[in-house]
Amino acid sequence: MLIMLAELRHRRCKLLRHPAYAGFDGVDEVVYASPAEGGAQTALAIVAEQLGKRATIFVAKRQAPHARTLMAKAHGAKIFQVSPGYLSVVQAKARAYCAAGGARLAPFGFDLAWSIGAIAEAALTTGETPAEVWCAGGSGTLARGLAKAWPRARLNVVQVGRDLTVAGATMHKHGLPFGAVARTKPPFPADPHYDAKAFEICLARHGPGKAVIEEAWVPTDTLYGAFESERQVAIVAEDFDIDRDAVNQAIAFEERLRAGAGVEDQTG
Repeated sequence: MLIMLAELRHRRCKLLRHPAYAGFDGVDEVVYASPAEGGAQTALAIVAEQLGKRATIFVAKRQAPHARTLMAKAHGAKIFQVSPGYLSVVQAKARAYCAAGGARLAPFGFDLAWSIGAIAEAALTTGETPAEVWCAGGSGTLARGLAKAWPRARLNVVQVGRDLTVAGATMHKHGLPFGAVARTKPPFPADPHYDAKAFEICLARHGPGKAVIEEAWVPTDTLYGAFESERQVAIVAEDFDIDRDAVNQAIAFEERLRAGAGVEDQTG
């Protein structure tokens, strides 16, 4: 059996509530350094809001902030836009901020042993025993969790950003930079900067296989466009296989953006 596993950003950041996440017990503020298009900034903001913690995101400055950054702000995250926006510079600013104020810095991709273990647990809840698995790789955390869950499976990782190695995996490199979107739209909710690129390579090598998705955050313009076409939340929710609350949240967020809500120009 071949499985194409999409990135589960909400699922990954639900690890904040996982029993193994003792490293953040008693921490009031979690800081993350993110690429402009990175999904973790949005997921961290949502979960921090749910847990009553503060999320602070350092992100590469763009002329127009990415929708993920705006959504992170909408969920209460403090945003620092950094210029020049090289990830190394963004990470250095985040480290300096933590050193000065005592906040906890989350490593890139939450690449920690307990995080990998929790991802493995989540993968096993699918009930699948695949012979081959494909996923996208940015930090490699997701891939390492899948390797732990299914050690006998042939693991294929599509590198979508920086140079990456995952022990025991066959590595593939997508030709587009991380900031560019995939040319192919997968038949499931997918991040165009991330798992959609992995799907392209998987499709070219093996065909579609089976996609296993617990949750995925669909970019708001996609949901809003569907809503403008159908004008019925129930139809959009069914088409995207998500609940109505998620559709309503995306519609409300997009309407706030169109009304002019933005990110103030803070400098980290």
